[in-house]
Amino acid sequence: MGVIIGFVGLVFLMISGNRDIRFSNMNFSFYIILATIFYGINVNMVNRHLKHIPSLSIAAVAFSALILPSSIILFLTGYFQQSLSPGFTYSTGASSVLGIFGTAIASILFYMLMKRAGYLFASMVTYGIPFIALFWGFLAHETIMPLQILCLVMILAGVWLANK
Repeated sequence: MGVIIGFVGLVFLMISGNRDIRFSNMNFSFYIILATIFYGINVNMVNRHLKHIPSLSIAAVAFSALILPSSIILFLTGYFQQSLSPGFTYSTGASSVLGIFGTAIASILFYMLMKRAGYLFASMVTYGIPFIALFWGFLAHETIMPLQILCLVMILAGVWLANK
C-alpha cells in the first residue's frame, strides 16, 4: 500500500509542474533507479563488512577508485583541451566545491553517523533530502505550488508506510 501511495504521489508530482513534459527522455530515470539500488547496497555493505574501518578511510578508497574512470571521461569529452576562460574556471571550481563538500565530506559524515547511530537510522537521512531540495528551490525563486508540496507529502507517507 505504501509503494502505491508513493507512486501515485510521484505521478501527480510529475504532471503537476511543467505542462510541457516530454517522455522521450524517460530512459534517464533508469539512472535514478540505479543510484537508489547502489545506495541501498552501499549502506548494507558498509554496515555488514566495513564497521571496523574508519569513515575517512572508506571514503578515501571509494573516491580514489573514481580517479581513473573520471579521468578517462574528462579526456574523452575534451575537458583537458578547453581554454582557461573565466566561465570554464568558475564551472570547474563550482564542480569541485560540490564534489568536495556535497559528496566527499557528506559521505564521511554519513559513514560516521552510520557507525554511531546504526545503518537504519542513517538511511533515514534520505527523508530530509526533499526538504533540502525545496529550500534550494525557494532560494532559486522557483515556483513551488501547493500541489507539489502535497505530492511530496504523499511520497514520504508512502515510503514511511512501506517501511512500517
